[in-house]
Amino acid sequence: MIYSGNNQELYLAVRAAMKEYHILEQDICDTLGKTRQNLSTIFNRMNHGDSPELYVLYRLAKGMGCKLKIEFIPDSKV
Repeated sequence: MIYSGNNQELYLAVRAAMKEYHILEQDICDTLGKTRQNLSTIFNRMNHGDSPELYVLYRLAKGMGCKLKIEFIPDSKV
């Protein structure tokens, strides 16, 4: 995914990865030691356009058993 500033797209990308890798919300909660309410709050905010902090994305990736990759790509290659 190339991030365009649309946080709802980011939310949908996280959800797509969860579906692809068969990861449940409860799996993320168990890994991170968070409640479902905490995770729901994060997802609801992202889905409604709020921008998550980079550390939150890192923790989501960790909770999903994934790594977060950030890469800077020149506009001419997009």
